[in-house]
Amino acid sequence: MSELEREYVVSLSGVVDDISSNGLIDGVTPPMNIGGNVLISNNGNHLFVSALKSSSGTSTGDVFVYNYDTSTRSWSFNTSLFQYASNDVSDHEYSSGSYLLNFGESLACSNDGTILFVGMSGYRTTSISHGGFCVFNYTDGSWNFLSKYTHGISQNNNMGSSLACSEDGTRAFVGTNVNTYTASDVYKYDFNASSGDYEKDTTFSIKPSNSIANSNFGTSLDCNNNGTVLLVGSSEYGIIYNGQTRYPGSAAVFKESGGSWYLVQEFFSDVSDNLPTGAHIGNGSNIGYNVQISSDGSKIAFSTKLYKTVNYHPRYGVVYLFNINNSQIYDYAGILISPDTNTSSSLFFGADIAMSSNGNHLVASVTNKQIYYYYDSSSNWIQNQSVNQNIYNYLAGESNVDFDTNAVLSDFGNSLSLSSDGIHMAIGIPSYRYEDPTNSSSRYIGQAIALRGKLYQTINFSDQTIDYDVTAQLDASSNSGTSPSYSVTNPSTNNVYSLSGSNVTITGIGSEPLTVTFPGNDDYLETDAESIIMGTPVGQIIDYAEAISTQGSIGIGQKSGLIYSVLNAATLNSSRLSATIDISGNSVIWDPIGGEFEGIQQGITTVTLSQNGDAYHLPAVSVVLTYNVQPTWSSSYPSNYNQSYVPSQTGLSMTTQTSETLVKSIEDPASISNMILLGHSERSLGDNMKIFSIPFTSEEEKNEFGRTTIKRDNSSFSFEIKDISNTNID
Repeated sequence: MSELEREYVVSLSGVVDDISSNGLIDGVTPPMNIGGNVLISNNGNHLFVSALKSSSGTSTGDVFVYNYDTSTRSWSFNTSLFQYASNDVSDHEYSSGSYLLNFGESLACSNDGTILFVGMSGYRTTSISHGGFCVFNYTDGSWNFLSKYTHGISQNNNMGSSLACSEDGTRAFVGTNVNTYTASDVYKYDFNASSGDYEKDTTFSIKPSNSIANSNFGTSLDCNNNGTVLLVGSSEYGIIYNGQTRYPGSAAVFKESGGSWYLVQEFFSDVSDNLPTGAHIGNGSNIGYNVQISSDGSKIAFSTKLYKTVNYHPRYGVVYLFNINNSQIYDYAGILISPDTNTSSSLFFGADIAMSSNGNHLVASVTNKQIYYYYDSSSNWIQNQSVNQNIYNYLAGESNVDFDTNAVLSDFGNSLSLSSDGIHMAIGIPSYRYEDPTNSSSRYIGQAIALRGKLYQTINFSDQTIDYDVTAQLDASSNSGTSPSYSVTNPSTNNVYSLSGSNVTITGIGSEPLTVTFPGNDDYLETDAESIIMGTPVGQIIDYAEAISTQGSIGIGQKSGLIYSVLNAATLNSSRLSATIDISGNSVIWDPIGGEFEGIQQGITTVTLSQNGDAYHLPAVSVVLTYNVQPTWSSSYPSNYNQSYVPSQTGLSMTTQTSETLVKSIEDPASISNMILLGHSERSLGDNMKIFSIPFTSEEEKNEFGRTTIKRDNSSFSFEIKDISNTNID
């Protein structure tokens, strides 16, 4: 899964009820065509929905404004805009409704949505449909009409059929919609702070490379963040193709440098050189039908209506993608093709497309059928694979959306818009028969809905290396603020760790994955992540205490206690391994039962405690003790002799009593027997063997004793433990 993926949920169930309750539905002269155009501001705060007619019944059109509430994650109706411009366009010639003003046919807004450009390509005076556009701004919580603009009234060029603007709203590009070289054009307006007005740049002039190529130049427009790179779609672009004049359409990029504009690149040849299998170019291929460019100008997308057969039927909608290179030229980056097969010339993939301004998200519609969402992962556009959401089917299952997916040819997806991060999506449905959606005789009202994307969470959950028998607390976190749960990823194969809540304990050596799951909430989807838990051998330490005289010596017959434990170095709990005691010298003997060394003759003996580890434990650092045995005691017991010492952690203390049998082989049992107080009976079995009754109270203590090896000058004292508790022995 990718953090760019998202699953959309309804944030605005529909606009018709709001518009109707505000008296803005045309109840007399259908159609209304609400949703003919939709636009979401880059910051996601404002939504604009256009309609081709308004309640006056005079074919004006309108634009309805919604504001987003981040606390409720929903949209609320704010106002309609035509009422503020009505006086300035009152001279429009309706001719009893024969000429639509088309107020709202095109929309463009600043990044924060506080400056809005509204195209009205049908604006007609003196019997000429010259078109124009209006500008509105949002200040102090209210919308205000600034002015209207027309290129002139001498040409039927339908100015305002397309719009684009810089992110700060100080520059606007306005397109026309005619198929002659002289009339088809794009105009540029810049804001003059001194006059507080937008002024047409009379020096601005951009054209394709040849005269026939100008047909319907400016059908669609988009620009980068500061308005210095302009992408122009020409749906009927003319070219000599295969020896004949054709009008398949195209797209072109223009740039500003030093106040002058120049043509950077035309894309017809890129399309013709990269046709998908079975696709054909012909009149009406509508290359450049919809165009989109990222805010930084690095990515371009445009739609086409290529044909799927040589007889130009059915449509083979294809979206072309381009990325800028180091030479500031756009390289072909791939195509997007509908996962569905188009069976009608009226249904094609890319009927509308919208790319987020950050260039990471793109949606494309198949009108009346589906909307597909894609994200760009390292210049590789991928359909929403993990979520794999079918938006149309999702809406069909939602009770809180005011749209019937069984509707008759509603133009679902006719217009689309995304916020800059792709979180918010608006969908226009201009031919929706709101009053009776499944009745083909019902009048068009239209509809628009908005969706909000729920994201996968960003999870911090790193791999961990933990020593054997150590318990660590897992501490995964995410940007959702929800609480995680942990689970064993592969229970059938895991022999490395055990899991209890958020605590993981290493039970073996090796590596195994562990899964964390963060539940979803209003903003985020449930998200899983894995980390690798590596179990490694743990270090050991020997914890010991010795009782020895203050002079550093003991006398013959004097005992010096030695109590020790082998500990897990990470937890300071018992490692459950015992030390080896190596004795070098003959001046002392070791009593494993009492845990004491006893001086038996004058001399120096070195005692080494060691633990060499195993598959789960590293070797411990050895402890070396020296016993200097003198002929006589310095006192009855040295002041630092501590016979009752018990280490700080559990270990081999051997201070409790039960009945077990020890068969012990030693070099000189006769000389030792009188020096060891066993507390129970002893029996001689031969020259070098005796049986002693040994005190233990637990199985663990017996095991600890049995794991202890005693060596003297490379000759081992051997132990054999035999349980005779249920045996009769005399």
